[in-house]
Amino acid sequence: MTRKGVSKEDLVEAPKVHWQRIRSRQAWRAQEEALKEYGVDTFGALSVMARLLWKNLTPWLQEDVRKALERPDLDVFRRKPFVGLHVRRGDKVSQGEAQKVETKEYLSAAARFFDNEASQDKQDMKAIWVASDDHNVVEEVRSIARQYFPNVLDEDIVWVSGGARGGAVTTHTKSEGYQGFVMVFADLKMLAAGSVFVGTYTSNVSRLVALLREGIHGHARDSCISLDKTEFGLQY
Repeated sequence: MTRKGVSKEDLVEAPKVHWQRIRSRQAWRAQEEALKEYGVDTFGALSVMARLLWKNLTPWLQEDVRKALERPDLDVFRRKPFVGLHVRRGDKVSQGEAQKVETKEYLSAAARFFDNEASQDKQDMKAIWVASDDHNVVEEVRSIARQYFPNVLDEDIVWVSGGARGGAVTTHTKSEGYQGFVMVFADLKMLAAGSVFVGTYTSNVSRLVALLREGIHGHARDSCISLDKTEFGLQY
């Protein structure tokens, strides 16, 4: 992603190489534990690395992500505040690696964040960005969102994963190719930018969003909420 001369096909396939080794995370987890003994803020260090990698994405990928987010129906997200949700319902849940978390729990956690902050942002909330591998989630969010954020309109609760608003799928397989890959990065960019993010620590995407939020935008760690296992920023 950061090297010149890499084809779009290779860019899509590269993350799949040696995935078993990557998922085990044993080697780098041991290194992190060693660093913690010396008082090193490994979350902060990783967030800096995430920022450097993001800033050095190949220019054509950055441009394609920018174009994907230029649509007029997304203008509301250029006027903060907005909520970002990553709702994982795919293989992590079906294979028993993570438990299903109900949609209302995501919205409730976001609303509690603003209540605890005594912030006006909750009343001024303009939109909700939904990233999920289940296309039903966006309608679930729309059906209950105003119980938590009364000023958000249905049309400003969007799901763009898969290359089209309300598209059929968000699990980006080989057959979906490069466009789906671009939309993954579009999701990452928007989830990192929101006023608050709610996800699950068991999701690789959610952990990366947590790092990008601090590394790129300097968001406070407590504005990134995990609904399972542990809090982002405290597990490192």
